Amino acid sequence: MICFSNCEVYKTPSTSLSRKAMLQSSLCLLAYKLQQVSQRDQRIALEFKLGDANNSCVKYFLVAAQAGSTAQNFTLLSNGTGSAKNFSLKFKADSSVTPISFTSYTTSLTKDGVSCGPVVDDVLLRVSRGMKPDMQWIFLVFLYLAAIPW
Repeated sequence: MICFSNCEVYKTPSTSLSRKAMLQSSLCLLAYKLQQVSQRDQRIALEFKLGDANNSCVKYFLVAAQAGSTAQNFTLLSNGTGSAKNFSLKFKADSSVTPISFTSYTTSLTKDGVSCGPVVDDVLLRVSRGMKPDMQWIFLVFLYLAAIPW
């Protein structure tokens, strides 16, 4: 389930997690229910594109992404031509429902009344299904001991 508040949604495909939202106010919140794909303390990568709305706004965009208790700032130089750059944030699920939010610190209006702010698109969650490193070592030691002729 994806829920937008305080952001303008440009497109809303019904079959994927892909959304495109211009962060027009200070906070754009996406509430993902992760209990179907993750367990508590599982490693997850939040991948997304950050760009501009192709509206001739040329400036630096500063956006904070937060997933649960993990937060990181991202900076992008907008050239006003609809360009975008890929970013990612790795986090652990704190609980079965992890809120994900994007906060823009650089949203403004031009003198013509055009909204000038970052665009978030192609939001994707990748859940790590691999073994934890300590489990890998135990497994390798077990294989080594099993290979020794007794």
